[in-house]
Amino acid sequence: MRTVALSLAINLAACVLPAAAVERVQELPNVPLDQPYTRTHRLWREAPNFQRVILRNRGHLPSYMAGMAPELYRDALTDVIVRNNPKK
Repeated sequence: MRTVALSLAINLAACVLPAAAVERVQELPNVPLDQPYTRTHRLWREAPNFQRVILRNRGHLPSYMAGMAPELYRDALTDVIVRNNPKK
């Protein structure tokens, strides 16, 4: 409970650093859907420079293994870097 209280005390609206979350959703028969939005909802709601990317039907490692990363993953990370590069 102490961790929850400490995390709620953080003022995300004052955060000026860029933040990105790449989350995966496994959609398999007879398996409940993951709920990625519950883990990053507060960041999405409060942090001014937050980007969330949802990768559907991906496990943990294929999201970033060489030759297996989906275009959405690559494009999202590139976008975060380009948007926040001070040397435009």
